[in-house]
Amino acid sequence: MFEFNEMHAWLLFTAIVFTFVGRYMARSSARKLMHTIAQQESTNTVAMVVDKLIDDGYIKTKIVDGEVELVKHYEE
Repeated sequence: MFEFNEMHAWLLFTAIVFTFVGRYMARSSARKLMHTIAQQESTNTVAMVVDKLIDDGYIKTKIVDGEVELVKHYEE
């Protein structure tokens, strides 16, 4: 019959410990990935909104040295 001895206890303990270590590593990796994706999406969203506002004429711009600069509302 099966006997549960010290070696089996150590194997069980090791399996439990490294299961939680693996879950922790996977969870922290997923959080970093989601943060990076969210940051990229928000940056793209802001750029798209500003571009749309410029196209619709709500934000005044001028071109200086080949780059678009925003103009204050009281400037021409």
